[in-house]
Formats: sequence, C-alpha cells, structure tokens
Amino acid sequence: MIFFFSAGTLLSGGGHSLTPMTIFFPYGMGLGLLLKDTTYEFVGYILLVGQFPLYTVAVFFSTRWLRRTILILTILMIHALAAVLGIAIYTERSALICCGATNTRLERTRDERTSLLG
Repeated sequence: MIFFFSAGTLLSGGGHSLTPMTIFFPYGMGLGLLLKDTTYEFVGYILLVGQFPLYTVAVFFSTRWLRRTILILTILMIHALAAVLGIAIYTERSALICCGATNTRLERTRDERTSLLG
C-alpha cells in the first residue's frame, strides 16, 4: 500500500494531477471527490486506507487455486472499472473547478436541499 501511495504521489507531480492516485485508489479518490464538502467525506479516507488490506485478506483466505485466480481476476476487473469511473469523476470535477462553476453550483444545490427540508 505504501508503494502504491508513494508511486501515485510521485507520478501525480506532487499533487498537481490526481489521475495516478485515482488509478491506484479508485474507491477512496472517486467517492472522496463525490462526497467532498459533505459530512460523509471521511468514508473516502476509510476506503483509501482499507482498499489494499481488503484485497490482501480476500486473496489470502481463498483456499483453492482456481477460486483464488477467479477472485484476483474479479478484483482486477472491478478495480479497473472503479478507476475509469473515478477518473471520469475527477475530470468532470476539475473541469467545473477550472470554469469556476463549482462554488455557485454547490451553493445552489445546498440552498435547494435546505429549502426542500423546510
């Protein structure tokens, strides 16, 4: 996990682009960007830290060779799909930030949620 975190940090140019981090940690980065500025932002951090230990435990406790191979292939496919979705979320979010539309859109959606609640 430390290797992937370090590689993602180095490949991202010290934080100028989060694309490598999103590829290595798609669940935490993708969900973290979706839940940014909300009460549940910590869920992204939990997924970021727990992703590779969960992979390791799942593969370690699979008993047969065939089952382990199928599990590894399934994990790789789900991880790749999550990475693609995470990159899509990241690019859309960064495009909104670049245009300056994020703050007004977030404020508008917060106001709409507040008005719906009462």
